[in-house]
Amino acid sequence: MVTVNGLCYCTPHRLECCGACFTSHNMTNRLAELGYASADEPESRRMMRQAERLCEAEAAKNQPPRRAPPKPGQANPPKPDKVDRSQRIAEGLDPSRLPKWTGDLAGAFHAAFSLDEVVASHANPPAAGSDLSFEVRTTLHCIAQRCEEPAARRQIGCPEPGRGRETTRFVIQDESQSTNIAIDCIDVVEAEADDAVSMDRRKPVLVVRWLYGSASNLRASLQAMQAILLPGMQFDSFNTDEREVAVFKQMLEANAKLLDENYVARASRGLPSGWRISALQPIMSLRSGETSACPVCGKSALLTCSRCKKQAYCSKECQRSDWKQHKKTCKAPEAATDADIIDVDLRIDPDTGLHGFCMGAESATSAMSRCRRTERTGMAGSHLLEDKVYVVKVQTPPHEGPLLCYDATRQFQLYITDEACAEKRRLTELIRAKGVSGKVAMGGSRKAYFNAYRTGSTMKLLIHELLPLQAW
Repeated sequence: MVTVNGLCYCTPHRLECCGACFTSHNMTNRLAELGYASADEPESRRMMRQAERLCEAEAAKNQPPRRAPPKPGQANPPKPDKVDRSQRIAEGLDPSRLPKWTGDLAGAFHAAFSLDEVVASHANPPAAGSDLSFEVRTTLHCIAQRCEEPAARRQIGCPEPGRGRETTRFVIQDESQSTNIAIDCIDVVEAEADDAVSMDRRKPVLVVRWLYGSASNLRASLQAMQAILLPGMQFDSFNTDEREVAVFKQMLEANAKLLDENYVARASRGLPSGWRISALQPIMSLRSGETSACPVCGKSALLTCSRCKKQAYCSKECQRSDWKQHKKTCKAPEAATDADIIDVDLRIDPDTGLHGFCMGAESATSAMSRCRRTERTGMAGSHLLEDKVYVVKVQTPPHEGPLLCYDATRQFQLYITDEACAEKRRLTELIRAKGVSGKVAMGGSRKAYFNAYRTGSTMKLLIHELLPLQAW
């Protein structure tokens, strides 16, 4: 035990109430704040009752335990940022009116990682708490993986307590076991994606019931946790940084308010006290390249004109207001008089494992995940926003073989094989004739830079225009 300013805290975590240390100094500290040590007997009894009421009021708030002031030269952990746009679901979303998600659930959550993150985590996993965004996305990916398992799929879609026979409860708790969140996935639906943060026109939304608990309200938290226990229920625990628990709490609270009120009322019927309905979705970081400014308002622009695939806007409203001016120069890439476009299939070939394969991604997935991998096929290039023009490098090998293609950030990187591109030979001859020499170590390879954009699972290479040599 450590004493700071007359108040007691556990030594390892400097918390007033700590689940890992099995200590609770709430009552002692409330009495100390009331001056109990110097009070006479009648006054001490009054203070005892007052301290009990204060502890009960704090427990009812279900807030994280108090932490001791930092040591000299140290600072308290920074608070997590507010819930950003990519973490919030659409306002008024009613899951009961949306179709069931039938796609690759784990793949949709895995797409939140860049290739650099995947490879770096495989070679040198980040220390706990060093990259909060990475850890939150990793936890979400693990939850999605478990929800995709057959046993979980049989239970998902049964929101009423007691229905179904198998499910998994996810418990996210900090290392001091002072705060935790229990999450049960009750449905997975398909929602329209926001092109500014998502890789496609659709995205999965996990509809969940969740419970927040703290060591300061331990008894009530345990009772609420036990109020919904299904036969055969398994538990997956994520021991993490307290800031990650706070981020999940913020996301769940924000999305609970955005769900359709009538749906929440129906889904909450019969839930024990403390349990709430909310939703989670893939958290998408900014994609390849730097963001440009909206020509109308000057804000960061992530939406792109679907016709010319170049002009960016911050919102559809700004795009509509600028159309009178923009339509004078807006032309589809394929409308150019000398247009020459080659299609590249981005889908992973389960037999060869080559075309559309993000190099290093599959081998590193298990290193990022804290639960068992699921075998799947998917699509490369998911880090390219659809219908937005990017610069890509295409590089030939010294001899015959697949072409290497990647963007400036290497957030996507793939091999172009004969199966992926019917005109691979023509593309190879063009690069060897008009491209520039690659690294000496590559032994005669050549490279060229082109504009490209993604439409669905196809990348369109605009080969009629060879771009200047890029710094990357």
